[in-house]
Amino acid sequence: MICPSYESKGEWRVEGEGNSYAARYTTQSNISGFALLGECIAQKGSFIKEIELTG
Repeated sequence: MICPSYESKGEWRVEGEGNSYAARYTTQSNISGFALLGECIAQKGSFIKEIELTG
């Protein structure tokens, strides 16, 4: 999990089912945080790259 800044004004977008979920916190077109559960944890590297590209 990477937490967004308290000052960020955005929204969480959650995808998944069962015990596997991926949530992105986006502000405008930038991802500034995420949380991963279950099988979605394997996507951690791509989420980190996404933050690096948009942050």
